[in-house]
Amino acid sequence: MPAQPQLADPFALPGIQLSLVDTQPDLQSSDAHKPPRSKSCSTMQVRLIRAGLASASFRSAVSDESGQLAYGIMNDHNGYTYLRNTNVIPIADGNWIYIFVQVLHPKGSNRTVITEKILHPPMHKDGQTYSQFTRQLDLKPGNQTNVELAWGFYKRYPAEWVSGEWRFQLWDRNCLLFEKRIQTIVP
Repeated sequence: MPAQPQLADPFALPGIQLSLVDTQPDLQSSDAHKPPRSKSCSTMQVRLIRAGLASASFRSAVSDESGQLAYGIMNDHNGYTYLRNTNVIPIADGNWIYIFVQVLHPKGSNRTVITEKILHPPMHKDGQTYSQFTRQLDLKPGNQTNVELAWGFYKRYPAEWVSGEWRFQLWDRNCLLFEKRIQTIVP
């Protein structure tokens, strides 16, 4: 797949490139820790539609009992406002990392669940360290499922305000279908 054209972003940091798709060099990381990727390990494909900065006002907190989140909750919001394509997200109250993809799977496929994994910089709260979040996503029947991968930042959850690399992944069993790397900064 050819590389997408670079976007001009007046808020970008010097030396950090912006792209529509994850075909550009990874941000401050090596390929040494990248999971093996095989074109034939799954019949599913993922198409990146947009990735970057969004904003949303806080509506409520939904309890998450997985033990993977520093505050044990998932944020509910009042809808996203997509602001711009970027690989660099400034952390501020109401800012979100927002990634929208389409998962394409063959008709008649009996595989209906994939795994979302978010690897993030260490968050420290109450003597514990959190560095990843994993959940199962049910695919809608048919050829295509729209999926939003996102993480919101609010002042009420200061332990989540961490700078560094975030990796948003989709897995079909042991097959990496998609990975998008995003860099967060605390201004």
